[in-house]
Amino acid sequence: KFYFITRFSDISKEMKTLSELDQQQKEILNSVQEGVVVYDLDLKYLIWNPYMENLTGILAKDILGRRPSELFPFLSDAGVMSALEELLIKDVTTNLRFPYDIEKTGKSGWASETSSQLKNSKGELIGIIGVVHDITEYKKREAELVISEQRYRLIFERASLGIANTSLNGEFLDVNQKFCAILGYSHDELLKIKFTDITHPDDQSLSKEGVAGLINGNLSVFSIKKRYIKKDGPIVWVDLSSALMRDVEGNPLYFTTIISDITEQRLRDDALKENEMLLRESQSAAHIGSYNTDFVKGLWKSSPELDKIFGIDDQYSRSIQGWLNIVHPEWQTKMSGYLDQLLAEKNRFDFKYKITRINDHEERWVHGLGELTYDVAGNVTGLIGTIQDITSQKQTEENLVKSEEQFKILSYTDQITGLNNRRFYEEELRRLNSENNLPIALIMLDVNGLKLTNDAFGHRAGDQLLKSVGEIVNNECGTDGITARIGGDEFVILLPNSNEAQAKKLIGRIGDVIEKEKTENLILSLSIGLGIKYDAKQDMNEVFKEAEDDMYRHKLSESSSMRSKTIDLIMNSLYEKNRREMLHSKRVGEICAAIAGKMNFIKDDVNQMRIAGLMHDIGKIGISEAILNNPKKLTSDEWHEIKRHSEIGYRILSSANEFSEIAEYILCHHERWDGQGYPRGLKANEISIQARIITIADAYDAMTSYRTYGKELTENEAVKELHAHAGKQFDPDIVKVFTEEVLGHSFSTN
Repeated sequence: KFYFITRFSDISKEMKTLSELDQQQKEILNSVQEGVVVYDLDLKYLIWNPYMENLTGILAKDILGRRPSELFPFLSDAGVMSALEELLIKDVTTNLRFPYDIEKTGKSGWASETSSQLKNSKGELIGIIGVVHDITEYKKREAELVISEQRYRLIFERASLGIANTSLNGEFLDVNQKFCAILGYSHDELLKIKFTDITHPDDQSLSKEGVAGLINGNLSVFSIKKRYIKKDGPIVWVDLSSALMRDVEGNPLYFTTIISDITEQRLRDDALKENEMLLRESQSAAHIGSYNTDFVKGLWKSSPELDKIFGIDDQYSRSIQGWLNIVHPEWQTKMSGYLDQLLAEKNRFDFKYKITRINDHEERWVHGLGELTYDVAGNVTGLIGTIQDITSQKQTEENLVKSEEQFKILSYTDQITGLNNRRFYEEELRRLNSENNLPIALIMLDVNGLKLTNDAFGHRAGDQLLKSVGEIVNNECGTDGITARIGGDEFVILLPNSNEAQAKKLIGRIGDVIEKEKTENLILSLSIGLGIKYDAKQDMNEVFKEAEDDMYRHKLSESSSMRSKTIDLIMNSLYEKNRREMLHSKRVGEICAAIAGKMNFIKDDVNQMRIAGLMHDIGKIGISEAILNNPKKLTSDEWHEIKRHSEIGYRILSSANEFSEIAEYILCHHERWDGQGYPRGLKANEISIQARIITIADAYDAMTSYRTYGKELTENEAVKELHAHAGKQFDPDIVKVFTEEVLGHSFSTN
């Protein structure tokens, strides 16, 4: 913005006619450090002060007595003459902007003239006076600003990263095409919602911390990897960086956020971590260590399991000689000869030899396996592989055979259920996939509610559920076929030389056992599908897809009922853990129903509020009993753990369609009217009315019931507390309905 302050003397009162301007008055006009022009009633120049001479390069003597259009024809085109003529008719102030181009001097640019009528002391019009400013630089900056804005919009819209500008309270102000593409929303749809509306519930608190850091100045840029919920439902992982834009005085204006889609990268990383974990676990279980030797540098690296085998620590020498010192003296010459032959023939390393452990000098047998590595020119650069302690196997040939069998079993066995794993299944599928074994039946089984069980009772309970299913499947199948666990909650059975009737008979037996099985705190439920290969030309992948599709059709009708039963089980388990919790939940449910009734909810919605109140603390099933029953003041870590119960409850209930709406109420029942609650920090009407009702019912019952952490209040005392916190913690209107219409209290704040 540019500000101009113009000062000039008002001499109109001293004038009788324009011709009466005395020398002193003309000197005043000529001395003003601004352009001043005076026109007579014929619109001829009467005064052209020195500033104007300087600005245009035209002397006063060459212009006085002449009309502007005679000297500057372009002024007519700019509308200047018509504006001046209008001034002779109406008493107004005219602001004009026009280009000037003076051929005589070669000067060109833009000028701004503010013109008004000039009158004598009798109020008679005697001419027009104008004050002129050179605005050429301003016009240049204005043009540059337009170009700059165009460049910004081009970069903004064509950027390969998602970019969004949001208000201080999280509302979208502007988003580019890439941002829309990442989240699956249109530009207009995003402008109607907030960042928090699409942020995954588990990432809400991290986002709040980053925003707070930007606002209070602790962070200049906030970066995080977080999850958004796309318009069509799936989760998208993004790498996000956000900065707070401020004005020249440091006041916050808006946030600019840049995101890139890292979903595929995240999935790859998770898979890599899982593979690394499985590798470490399998190596530890099989007493196998890994190594990587660099012949060029003469160094080697080893895994922790190999260090245990060698009896060394991190300080041990990692030179080639350090390795040879571990080799038993009787085997050092053999080892050197074997390595020379290996390098000459470029074979695979496969050597059994004796070592002397460094820490306790115990002699052990090891079996080394490895592959040579090469550079781009084909030269050997190193050796990478594994070493297994085979001391016990070496003692007798029987032990060796047994060890090999155990290793094979470990490689092909699922660690949780003891069944065959996916690797074994795939190899057996290739072996059995021949015409001699037709027809081949493939049965696909999916454990219903595994994730729900993990969320509610922990992964140990989920593992027990998988073990129980594995035992049933294996027992019923017997030697008729191959059973395997091929995924998190998926099992498969291969039945060679089995037709549809035989396969369905096995499915029936499994279903009967599952239905009768009684497992403490667990509900066994399977969705089962069947596919059969009759033709040798048919691809087994098609048979697998047929069985999988059949399984999913059953799952649609079976899993919902099972989830409802599991939720009932969860509620009963919670009540068994804490009887006070059961009584509290029932009272909260009745209070919620009473409030809803007074607020004219329909009958079904009143009943839904009773159920929501009953289930509002279902998430506490995932909280330690020690924390739930702790009579002392909770630590910050324990309090943080307690606060998770609303989100755990949300995940449990949202898994069942019939409870999905109630799940939203449960998630928000610890939000506050003033926005200081959790987990989303919603406030006022952003919180559903059902959640606001639960908040008040929960608080009232907690205050009027026995508490290990505080005094039990009377009804009157609790009512006063509710009113004291109305408009802060509680919805004031609902507080009024509850206290006056449900409890029958007339409460005044005076």
